[in-house]
Amino acid sequence: GLQSTFSSLFEVSHHDGTWFISCLLLAYAAFPFMQEVIKQMSTKAKVAAIFVCAFALLWAPLIVHSFSTDSIYASPFYRGLEFFIGALLCSLPQKAKVLYSFKAFFVELIGLVFIVSLAVHNGLSVGNYMLYNWVALPAFALMIMTLSGLHSPRLQNSSILRYASAASYAFFMAQTFNTNIECYLFRTYGIENNLAKIAISVAVCSSIPIVMHELFEKKATHFLKKKFKSYI
Repeated sequence: GLQSTFSSLFEVSHHDGTWFISCLLLAYAAFPFMQEVIKQMSTKAKVAAIFVCAFALLWAPLIVHSFSTDSIYASPFYRGLEFFIGALLCSLPQKAKVLYSFKAFFVELIGLVFIVSLAVHNGLSVGNYMLYNWVALPAFALMIMTLSGLHSPRLQNSSILRYASAASYAFFMAQTFNTNIECYLFRTYGIENNLAKIAISVAVCSSIPIVMHELFEKKATHFLKKKFKSYI
């Protein structure tokens, strides 16, 4: 759980997904303390805190870019600022009704994907991922606000979404296998078309998590619940 505090381990553990889990563990461990602070803050104070954290997150990658320092992408401090912004946003009163629609969410999502894709295509700061926060931070903030005001009983009771939610952890961890399999298929069958690559990637990224979820995760969860039932 502490491996994300060692920046030199990023290249080792990130590719297996365990770096991110370590980062989440630290964030969730800090959340109860964040929550107690947030409870005592006024709305104006929360908004001010969001802008202070955002300023740090937007300014820091410029320092990295200007002075060619080590990347701050793996820093638990900056990950913690992002997490704190999320907690603050979720505690704000719901007033911006214009944002509460699926149309607004898709506009935010498409805008994010388009701008980042355009930047990557033109080779802009590909190595300094945190510079994309200038786009990603406001986009994700808007998405959080939009999703907080959306209600759909149809989607809430969707068995497909419920299953996807249950298998999301396996979906994340499947990256350990996905890339090698996809690259093997592309090389073996000489696949160059982008749409074909996307279709194959989606198929691989969907099938492996299902297998992991059904054969391992469900059984492991059942075993652990049975084993530690008396402690829960």
